[in-house]
Amino acid sequence: MNKEKFLNLFDIQLSGLCPKSTVLLQLLHDLRGTILQDLEALLRDSRIGDVRPLLARLEALGLLACRQGFWACTWAGAGVANWRQQLCWAEYQMPDEPVPLPRPGENGNELGPPCSKFRAALFAPGYCWCYRSQAEHSLVLPKLDLSTSMKSWYQTRLYNGVISRLNEEQMREPSLTFS
Repeated sequence: MNKEKFLNLFDIQLSGLCPKSTVLLQLLHDLRGTILQDLEALLRDSRIGDVRPLLARLEALGLLACRQGFWACTWAGAGVANWRQQLCWAEYQMPDEPVPLPRPGENGNELGPPCSKFRAALFAPGYCWCYRSQAEHSLVLPKLDLSTSMKSWYQTRLYNGVISRLNEEQMREPSLTFS
């Protein structure tokens, strides 16, 4: 997977993070948040060290928020964590293909704007970046652009089908006669 330029906003934000911040963000995303004491206990034996400066930096970047002592990813933080996973899975599953991208308003964790084209969220198999399933995308029927000749062919087939059904129904119905 060759990267010549930034692919989206999450890619720009991810490129500005140090490896320790990236791991911490991913961990908080995967845990769906936690309190500081639990996070410190979890990472006590890791090489990350003191998490407080990393948390402060991620909070300043708008990727994490702390509410009543509970640290969790923001909408953008979830998008960056999902983008990181997307790149990892793309490198593994489809190294020579373009990486499916999120569109504005999508982070892969919350329902995004209406979407008519499935773009695989590799970190969530069967789901699109808009947070709708692949099955939901298949329910969207493409708009047919019928040319005049196609329209007339279709109308003729439809007309013939209706006429033949009417004829069949008339043949099956007993004739009513009153005496």
